[in-house]
Amino acid sequence: MGIPTIIHSLEVQLPMYDFAIKIILTVVTIGAGFKGEEVTSLFLIGSIFGSAMSLLFPLPTASLAEMGLVAVFAGTTSTLIACTILAIDLFGIECGLYVTIACLVSYLFSDHSSIYGSQDIRAPKHFRYSHHQRKRMDEL
Repeated sequence: MGIPTIIHSLEVQLPMYDFAIKIILTVVTIGAGFKGEEVTSLFLIGSIFGSAMSLLFPLPTASLAEMGLVAVFAGTTSTLIACTILAIDLFGIECGLYVTIACLVSYLFSDHSSIYGSQDIRAPKHFRYSHHQRKRMDEL
């Protein structure tokens, strides 16, 4: 399921090609019609991406991997508050401000899309999407 790799990404810098390989394999798997493990795959993709970003940004690898893990999940599920609380629960209150910013950016750039089609849109992210209000993701 990739949990050992997630843990490894919190400890050491992983190369960017690990991120690219995981994205390609996930796309091929889902494109072939296989379902399941989307949550763990998203956690894995996010943590690898965050870990690889420590090659570009002079920040702790673990912090970037943590932010990547929850930010990717926030963007793909359109759940800003839940992912922020998840990160604080998993990684501690010290990361709260940073993961909130990472989740907010990912949430805002994700448009009205989610891996959960039955999810309701209670309030639009932007005024130009006001016609999406009170619809389900799979109706868009």
